[in-house]
Amino acid sequence: MRQTGKIVYLDQNAWIDLAKSDKKTRTFVTNLSENGAAIFPLSLAHVEETSRISNPQRRQKLASLMVEVSRGYSFSPLLRTIIEMEVRQLVMERRRLPFSDLRKNVLGKGMGHLVGAEPKIEWSPTGINPSQTEKLKKEMLSMLDTPDSLLLILTTVRRPPFYPKVDANGVEKLEKIRKDFLRIKDNALRRRAIFTKFLLDFMTPILARVSYEMQLPTDFFIKKGSTEQDFRDLLDSVPTALCFFTLLLERDQQLQRPIQANDLNDIWTLSLAIPYSHIVVTENMWVSISQQTKIDRKCRTLLLTSIKELLKHLQNPR
Repeated sequence: MRQTGKIVYLDQNAWIDLAKSDKKTRTFVTNLSENGAAIFPLSLAHVEETSRISNPQRRQKLASLMVEVSRGYSFSPLLRTIIEMEVRQLVMERRRLPFSDLRKNVLGKGMGHLVGAEPKIEWSPTGINPSQTEKLKKEMLSMLDTPDSLLLILTTVRRPPFYPKVDANGVEKLEKIRKDFLRIKDNALRRRAIFTKFLLDFMTPILARVSYEMQLPTDFFIKKGSTEQDFRDLLDSVPTALCFFTLLLERDQQLQRPIQANDLNDIWTLSLAIPYSHIVVTENMWVSISQQTKIDRKCRTLLLTSIKELLKHLQNPR
């Protein structure tokens, strides 16, 4: 898939603001999409969050705009799979072997890409020629990738069951984990403890799997005598994992702000959007975290907080 335009990720609130904007603004953004100057991908989080809109007219208006502007592009929801690909790419880079741009894996078109699974039709009718059956299956599957099908999903699906989300019990558990870490009064020591837990629980299984499958030396990633900085440099080399860890960590440091059920949606999608977009428009908190921790610079991504800021940038690029 050839990508020539800037990749611009809008979070749900940004899409809502765009839908509420004047016709001139919507036309400007739509034209950028249609002429390939910019790509505005959706994510599975948009399906989940759009499903919460109870007003049919508002939901229809927003969904229609999303379909028109996105042109069917979406980010993959397979965060762990992308992280594993980045680890493999790191191996190739260290061995000075050619590797491809992972954007083609992260950004794509079609319903299968949006939900992170290849759609299949389990249908074996009797009395129909097998070749004709396969032809009908292909035609039915092709219908899934039309704008009408995407619009149908955005306007009719109620709380998709296949997207990771946190309910009230989940929020309570996350708050408990945060409180447990807060028992470590020294801020630097607490952050080191959280970093160590992330490496052990999340990253180590991925590194072990890649090492085994690629037959790497046991000390390829982690050498004897490695320092904390060596581990941080390793995480810096895996951008989606870096963003995932950083957003989780810094969200938990917002001690005056209760953890919200929608945080996982934001963190999950932004962890992919920040490394693989040129521009991301999202909430003030996530922009502030990204700038303070410099993950925006590390990923070479511009983070903005409003459609108004986005328009100024797109109309007057530096």
